[in-house]
Amino acid sequence: MAELLSIWPNCTHPYGWVRKVAWHKYLRAADRARRQAEGEARAGAPSAPVCEDPGEVAWVREILLGLPARQRAVMALYVDGYSIPEIAALLKMEVSTARSNLRHARTTLRRMLEGPPPKNKS
Repeated sequence: MAELLSIWPNCTHPYGWVRKVAWHKYLRAADRARRQAEGEARAGAPSAPVCEDPGEVAWVREILLGLPARQRAVMALYVDGYSIPEIAALLKMEVSTARSNLRHARTTLRRMLEGPPPKNKS
């Protein structure tokens, strides 16, 4: 309602405006709840391994651990399906900082992955 007071002089249909704002807030809340439920379902479900080779799994883990902690956290949340504003809120940082951390993480991973994968030691 505080929003309505700020636009009151120009608002010709206040009932319609309130209804539209309430509808948009409901849609945002429902979408957020849906994404959270999907994330919780994914977190609880055992995931199928993408790779069976233990050497390659260790190599990927080593590359991810090569990222700074903040970049690794932002990348993990992004892969889990969170939006940049949600990541910023969860990690208590500015949206621009979360976006920058994601960009730097991608750049770093791209550089690291350009090298050849390790040889199989078995």
